[in-house]
Amino acid sequence: GGRMEDDEEEDDAMEEDDGAQDEEFAQAQSRSLEQAQEARYAQAAQAAGMVREHSSNDFDLTGITVPEEYLDPLTAQLMRDPVKLPTSKKTVDRVTMQKHFLLQPTDPFTMTPLSMSMLQPAEELKGKIEAWIESNVPPERRRGGGR
Repeated sequence: GGRMEDDEEEDDAMEEDDGAQDEEFAQAQSRSLEQAQEARYAQAAQAAGMVREHSSNDFDLTGITVPEEYLDPLTAQLMRDPVKLPTSKKTVDRVTMQKHFLLQPTDPFTMTPLSMSMLQPAEELKGKIEAWIESNVPPERRRGGGR
């Protein structure tokens, strides 16, 4: 019957036809679980898309599409001082690695031992990023230093 919404409170108190009830409940639960999962994926996807837009290292990048290669793969932020990890060949922002090294001296992608001195500055990429910022990020949206 149409008492699906209001029988939630007194569910465990009564009910002879427990079997059918459980069946329905189980179905409803797995349905809502699927929905919750989908919602979470959507949320994660949205977050991933949105990180790009929010302030990246104190830049207001709202509505500006940052080329994928200029984004830190771990934080999805615009890199300012890209460094190459010799162990995984990935390029990430130096500040990301500084934070990671506080936790452990490894390559976050391969977990191989790595130290700050082993990082290789990605000078060419850094130059490209700086040029891209020059021509794509209006000066009033660039804030230096802390928040």
